[in-house]
Amino acid sequence: MNEKAIRCIETILIFLAILSVWPTVFRINNIYSKIGMYVFLIVMAIIFFKRIKRIRTYVKDYSDFKKNKTKHSKKSD
Repeated sequence: MNEKAIRCIETILIFLAILSVWPTVFRINNIYSKIGMYVFLIVMAIIFFKRIKRIRTYVKDYSDFKKNKTKHSKKSD
C-alpha cells in the first residue's frame, strides 16, 4: 500500500478508538466495550510508534536536504 492509504487507515483507526471510549462515558460497562478499548489501546500504541518513526525519517531527510543545500550554495560562491 502507498503511504497515503496507510495514513488514511491510521486516521480511521484513531476515530474508531475514540468511539470505543464512548460506552464508558455513558456508563455502559460490559465485557465487549472493555475488550474493544484494550484492543484499540494496543492499536493506538502501534500507530503512535509508527508515526514517531515516520516523523523522525522526515526530519532526518529534511535536515540532510538542508545540509546538502548549504553545501551547494557554498560551492557556487
